Amino acid sequence: IEWKSGQYREGRLPDAFAVPWTGKLLNRISATQTSGFAGVCSVLRAGDRMVAIHMGMRSAKVLHYWFPAYDPEFAKFSTGIILLLRMAEALSAQGISTIDLGGGKSQYKERLMTGEVSLGSGSVELPSVITAVRRLQRTAEVRAARRGVPAVFHLPFRVIKRIERKL
Repeated sequence: IEWKSGQYREGRLPDAFAVPWTGKLLNRISATQTSGFAGVCSVLRAGDRMVAIHMGMRSAKVLHYWFPAYDPEFAKFSTGIILLLRMAEALSAQGISTIDLGGGKSQYKERLMTGEVSLGSGSVELPSVITAVRRLQRTAEVRAARRGVPAVFHLPFRVIKRIERKL
């Protein structure tokens, strides 16, 4: 969690682990082990030292690659990629036919993917001040992503997210 939080900070992204429910959800997922759904934790070690880790989940045939992280001291060795490739080998032998790398663009995803599926998202919310603020935030984020916005304009997004966490 410390490595992943550090990666979020370095990328100037919201830290998924800043909200307590993320850790609770991961604990529940990791405790679930059935043939149709299970939490999956994979570790890459160099000797006794852990250098990369992944926590995610799988269905009967799909691994959902969720929270990969690596020791920053070993970043130049691409330990995260090595872990993912080793996972693919091991999971194939267990009947997993697809690794879902999730949404978003990353260089490693572009290099390793063999296909892609369109994603959709949405929400249903009751009318309120908070709903209006969220709608404005989403609209601003979409416009910022399309046009490229200077870092100074990201501050209002962070303030809104902080307010949402407190509510």
